[in-house]
Amino acid sequence: MRVETAAQVSRYSAYIGRINGLRGSVGGLPGWAKVVVFIASIPGLILAALSIGLFLISILALLVLAAPVYNLLRQMTRGGQPPAEMMDQPGERRPASARVIETDLK
Repeated sequence: MRVETAAQVSRYSAYIGRINGLRGSVGGLPGWAKVVVFIASIPGLILAALSIGLFLISILALLVLAAPVYNLLRQMTRGGQPPAEMMDQPGERRPASARVIETDLK
């Protein structure tokens, strides 16, 4: 293992240990104290839900603003098709060009 990876694993293990310690300390509280901790965490939960909701709304607003511009540009450029004068006519054959290079490998 590289030194950096070993240090990251060590930090991760310490973090998991702290979380388990917190879970154990909250689990050891009486029922009424757990209710108080839950009530104290409600504003944070509400803010987390609001931030996720606002993120989804911003993505929706981006799509609402970008879709008409995309459609307009697509219509202006004929859906990405090249102009008719650049396209081959049906049944028209173009000659193939090839160049043969002979080398002496002896």
